[in-house]
Amino acid sequence: MAGINTELDILVEVMEKKEKLLKELLSDTKKQEALLNEEFFDMEAFDEIISNKQEKIDQVNTLDDGFKMTYEKIHLQLGADKDLYKDYITAMKEKIVVIGELGVEIMVQEEKNKVKFLIAAKNEKNKMKDFRKSKQTVANYYSNMNNQKNPERSYFFDKKK
Repeated sequence: MAGINTELDILVEVMEKKEKLLKELLSDTKKQEALLNEEFFDMEAFDEIISNKQEKIDQVNTLDDGFKMTYEKIHLQLGADKDLYKDYITAMKEKIVVIGELGVEIMVQEEKNKVKFLIAAKNEKNKMKDFRKSKQTVANYYSNMNNQKNPERSYFFDKKK
């Protein structure tokens, strides 16, 4: 019985850690949104946030794996004595609700960020395209001007002769 209480304490602790990580992920996702809303897109800062988020996602996955293994060890005992472990079950149900809400909020925010990122990427692409056009126009202008200065191709004739 003491063993299952220890396992249940571990499960609740894992869920608390997961909740904390999900809150940090939500915060990072909101930071991404702020970057996407800025006039000048800072790709380095955006990449840094993505790296931080990936580390947290990996930690969440590790916690999920540990939770699953621990739960599989005790779920039969837990189901048989529900009244004995009612407090743990209630605490875990509450954490599951909070974690689920955080997950949904993160997904919604990620979807908004995806749309904003696609718009920002399209704008950057258009800026690059315009720059290339301008560069080509300037190059053509200078090429034409250099050809006009060529003495062999004079466009003016001396009519006095």
